[in-house]
Amino acid sequence: MDYGVIKTLAKEKGISLEKIAENADISYNSLSKIIRNTVAEPKYKTLTSIAHSLGLTADDLAILVGLSAPTLTETPANISDDGLDSGKGALLQDLIYELTGLDADALKAVINRAAELLSEQNK
Repeated sequence: MDYGVIKTLAKEKGISLEKIAENADISYNSLSKIIRNTVAEPKYKTLTSIAHSLGLTADDLAILVGLSAPTLTETPANISDDGLDSGKGALLQDLIYELTGLDADALKAVINRAAELLSEQNK
């Protein structure tokens, strides 16, 4: 994982790191640690906020830094049956995260449980 790409993207987009930190509601020092890869694993919420500050989705940023991007379409839930493509699934995941504060693992657990309940209901 190379979070240094955040600095490159910010420079390309003409956005200061200070502004990204402010928009992401983290300290400049925290952002610097993430960029220098001195944070073991930044929180999904933080990465989502940084991504949005750069005009990206969380999935886009995850791919650029070398993470596998968790999306709702990767869960066992029947999201694709509802016609959601991965772009809309990622957008939906970001929205749910913003509303609930659930990290990717907790969100997947909720979605898996909801899928189970829907499956039971449809029997």
